[in-house]
Amino acid sequence: MEKKTIEMKFFILLLVLAVAVTLASATNGLVPNWDGRKFCSTMVCKMGIGDAFCTEDCIPRGWTNGQCDHLPGITGDTGNCCCWTP
Repeated sequence: MEKKTIEMKFFILLLVLAVAVTLASATNGLVPNWDGRKFCSTMVCKMGIGDAFCTEDCIPRGWTNGQCDHLPGITGDTGNCCCWTP
């Protein structure tokens, strides 16, 4: 009986780890955009003058650089703050 309980606990642990890994890879930079190098947040900025604002927004998140950029398929005079560390 004890061996069966240990096996069940081990199976549950593996299942929890598999779900955690799947969720982590699916939400790598949270939304809306993550390309493996640069994370673009939901913070809106003004194109052309928003880079300094974005850098200030990115630093507390653990990045060293910020840039106001368009997400794929979006145009206009506003963008989203995209963060990266070279």
